[in-house]
Amino acid sequence: MPRNYTKAERALIYLGILSYQTRETINHWLAESQNKLGVEPRLMPESSYKMVRDRYLPALTCDIHDLKTLKPANIEAGWDQGGNPKCNSDGLEAK
Repeated sequence: MPRNYTKAERALIYLGILSYQTRETINHWLAESQNKLGVEPRLMPESSYKMVRDRYLPALTCDIHDLKTLKPANIEAGWDQGGNPKCNSDGLEAK
């Protein structure tokens, strides 16, 4: 039986799905992080991706069933920042 996702892994999964990342992209980030930390690999199967996208996230959004309505203007920029952090000296500006 696979281990449970950590809170950080789950947050990465939810942020990835909310910002319209593919399962392959999310799994790439999970594998990269898990390898770096030396923990047992745990990737997201297609069925879990669909369940989070179609059932869990809509249930957390006060009956909003179209996740596109939840898309803040800069969520994709937030995804990019999470995967390749930049500091202010690299041109990241506060909004």
